[in-house]
Amino acid sequence: MARALIGLGVSACLMASFKAFGQWFGTERQASLNAAIMAAGGLGALTASTPLAWAIPQYRLARAFSLALAVAGLLVAVGDLQHAGEAGWRQTANRCGSQVARPGPGI
Repeated sequence: MARALIGLGVSACLMASFKAFGQWFGTERQASLNAAIMAAGGLGALTASTPLAWAIPQYRLARAFSLALAVAGLLVAVGDLQHAGEAGWRQTANRCGSQVARPGPGI
């Protein structure tokens, strides 16, 4: 039952990414973008299960998820720092904001 509920929730995210890829990128990039999102999801499912299974008995459920969130946030921050060094913080923020403000035709 839990896997079915997870699948139902993740399906909306997957279809949203496919829709965004279809609107923001050309047809020549669709296959590689769809493959990348599927690979990221599969890799996340594989890598999260063992560390989480270890952390829950050690730290309880809420603290284990808080720890996982902190690690994910740290990884995102480090990635943003590396990218911001290339483009600058303001340019990166403007680009992200414009993607949200103008997601593409047909939405």
